[in-house]
Amino acid sequence: MNPVLKWKAGLQSAPWHPLSVDGQTYLLKSLADDTGYHVAICDLASIWFEQVDASVFQSRSKEINPKVEAPVTRLLRHVSSFIEGEQSKDCDYSFSKVAEAGEGEPSVVMHLKTKLSSLPYKWEFRLHQGTSVDVSTHLLCPLLLTAGELQRRTLELQQLLARKDKEIAEYKSLGTRITRRHLETPSFDAKMFDNEMLVSKNFTSLVQSSPAECAESFQAVYKHVMTEQQRMEQEAELAAEDDAMDPLDEMMATYSQELPSSLVPGPSGSSSYTCRLPASLVPSTVSGASGDEPPAKRPFRTPPVSPHKRPITPSPSKSTGKGKSSEAESQEQELQRRLEIEDRLKQQASKQKTKKKKIKL
Repeated sequence: MNPVLKWKAGLQSAPWHPLSVDGQTYLLKSLADDTGYHVAICDLASIWFEQVDASVFQSRSKEINPKVEAPVTRLLRHVSSFIEGEQSKDCDYSFSKVAEAGEGEPSVVMHLKTKLSSLPYKWEFRLHQGTSVDVSTHLLCPLLLTAGELQRRTLELQQLLARKDKEIAEYKSLGTRITRRHLETPSFDAKMFDNEMLVSKNFTSLVQSSPAECAESFQAVYKHVMTEQQRMEQEAELAAEDDAMDPLDEMMATYSQELPSSLVPGPSGSSSYTCRLPASLVPSTVSGASGDEPPAKRPFRTPPVSPHKRPITPSPSKSTGKGKSSEAESQEQELQRRLEIEDRLKQQASKQKTKKKKIKL
């Protein structure tokens, strides 16, 4: 059974917010807590990122604000409050580009000026430019998915209005009348509705507005879509890890828990169980002549009679002159029984592996 997946939100599911800096509108989104923050800024052509943990934040804060002494968690929450949600009027943003940024160095620095307990507090977001894949991952593909979800909801609402019109028509056919005539509405027509939206004043003003400002109107839907996508991706990764497990190892692990410790195969993978027999039952032919030689493996052969149906061998103390032969036969029976158990385990594991392959096909 798969373990319960503990889903964790990422920056990809965070909604975008418009940010006005030096007369230009950017899109900003962030993910912050007491351990650090992860921020992304986009101008619809390029995207920049920065991820900072608490230790880096503390050292940079002392570098920029040497006179400010406060817990790092409080400073993190203070900075995060200006990059999450709507833009605050109690702060000032500015951008500066690094002329010759080397590999691994920030290409853009966003300066933030605020006040912390009536004292000036400054911060620098040292951003690294992302690739075109990042623009597609964090902006283009999510916006297309969000547009598709909004269209799906529009069609659902149109179908709901059509059913409501039929319900009202049924009431009217039974003699029901509306007492307040100004509440009466005509039946919904989807094509007429689309034509009216194309010539409305709101449609014209929307086209003339900034794309970054329009993005804020559907960020709730955007967040729901991207949260669901991230959850499904994490579940798919977990399922792929489960499928990669060797079925034979899984079967052997299951049977090893059910068998006594003396019957569990060793790490060497040897098919002989003589290494787990008591010293009194190990025949002298199993061990080599010297301690350096490995024990010889016994060939598997089916016993002529099932061990469960064989007659009980009398005790050596009660037999006359047959003590040594009875002991050797008892050892042979014990070895044979253990070899049969191992062979049965391998057969069951092979059948289970064949079943899983058929299911995948």
